[in-house]
Amino acid sequence: MDGEARELKRYTDEEFYEYLENNDTRAELIGGFIFVAMGQPSPFHQTASLMLTMAVYNYIQRNKKNCRIFQELEVRFDESNIVVPDIMVTCKPGNVDKKRMNGAPEFIIEIVSSNSANDYFRKLNLYKNFGV
Repeated sequence: MDGEARELKRYTDEEFYEYLENNDTRAELIGGFIFVAMGQPSPFHQTASLMLTMAVYNYIQRNKKNCRIFQELEVRFDESNIVVPDIMVTCKPGNVDKKRMNGAPEFIIEIVSSNSANDYFRKLNLYKNFGV
């Protein structure tokens, strides 16, 4: 994320999805504000994501947990908060439909990069508020 809200207007989830349809960009909705994503993840980011995903997946399998792990799956917390974490785990597979996770997952991993203000503040507070 570029750390700056796209506009100083609050959007609903419907307006956010309309924005995504009309703009060729990756974005997230946090507190009703649209945050536009920067470019593609770096090679380091992708490698870290893969290694962390494999470690968490192996833990789930070893401990026979009824959980699922996803990379960059949209999570819709509510009508004002829709994000795409790097990695997330849910033990409520019924909350995952064909497009997204609906509600808070049990576990999220964000690989901090150039958008550190967004990861350390906005998204961290969002995750705390929803009990992640």
